[in-house]
Amino acid sequence: MAEANKKNKGIIVGIVIVVALLIGGYSYYWFEVAEAAKESYMRELSKIANDAEISAPIVSGYPGKMVIRKDVEQIASDMGTLEVMDIEAKSWPFPNAAITIETGEIRLRSSMWLEGLSFDSFDAVMRVTPSRVLFEDSALKQRDFEAKVTGSVDISDPDVIIPDLIVTLSNHQDFLAVLVDSGIIEEQAATFLGFGLSAFMNQDTGKIEVPIYARNGMINLGPLPILQLPTDRGAQAGDTPKRIKPTVSPEE
Repeated sequence: MAEANKKNKGIIVGIVIVVALLIGGYSYYWFEVAEAAKESYMRELSKIANDAEISAPIVSGYPGKMVIRKDVEQIASDMGTLEVMDIEAKSWPFPNAAITIETGEIRLRSSMWLEGLSFDSFDAVMRVTPSRVLFEDSALKQRDFEAKVTGSVDISDPDVIIPDLIVTLSNHQDFLAVLVDSGIIEEQAATFLGFGLSAFMNQDTGKIEVPIYARNGMINLGPLPILQLPTDRGAQAGDTPKRIKPTVSPEE
């Protein structure tokens, strides 16, 4: 009996040691990923902000999902200023885990506009791999206007991004009116743009669906080429692979 009790105690001690090692290893990994996420956030935004200093976000959530928060982010560049309120991103700290992003108001300013442009919010569910960013769902909202983006962006070449996206617009005429009022585009241009977008209307939903993709070394918006890709990128400057529409995975 005493021998059996001793054996049981040994098993329990072994289990406790294994559990402690697993918890310790997970804790170390969690905080290492958290630190890497903060550094990546500051590094990537500094590139957009002409290498201006970007403060670190707050990371919390241990031992569960990692939560990255920042009350406000302000970025200034030669093109103007961007201000994003109430940024929050959530994800488990594992490769290819879904990342949920939510923001409050987004404000854009440019010296070329009469007034600034603002959006109510931005929400997205995305996944990131070393070579691709996958948008399972996303929505940029301004009053009744909404722009949703699904698809992927090839980032295997850090200097060239290759989009394979579908942009879905709801109540786009309201947004065009805002662009005119802000002095971003002229009324005649808005009218022509409205007619052009109407050609992409889905008759079943009444929404505009515009593909953005690479073809023959060009980035195309629907049938219109809008940007030439560098000719020295080999296959990257060719066609977007056949598109596979992403499915929204259950929340992790």
